Amino acid sequence: MIWGWLVEVNRNAALTSLIYMVRALLAGPKERLVGENAQPWAELLGRITRSMRPDLYPVVVPLLTELSNRSEAMTESQRNLVGDSARRVFEFADSTGLQVGGF
Repeated sequence: MIWGWLVEVNRNAALTSLIYMVRALLAGPKERLVGENAQPWAELLGRITRSMRPDLYPVVVPLLTELSNRSEAMTESQRNLVGDSARRVFEFADSTGLQVGGF
């Protein structure tokens, strides 16, 4: 029982940190989100969407939307990761009845 509570507390803290990080990222300059010199944002999105839950929507949807809007600047690897992430999000939304905003 205590371990389950501890995991949930840690998950909530991690989720809160992730939301702040993505919001700060999206509030700043967008030039380094995708492309050869980008940080691994597409990889992060890919990892997050492998275990989708409704509480991840505030992180996933804005990041997915922003990355998708920059597809012309993506590397092939980034394009594949973002495409796979989008499919997972839409499959999750379809299976749960949630709506995906931003698209």
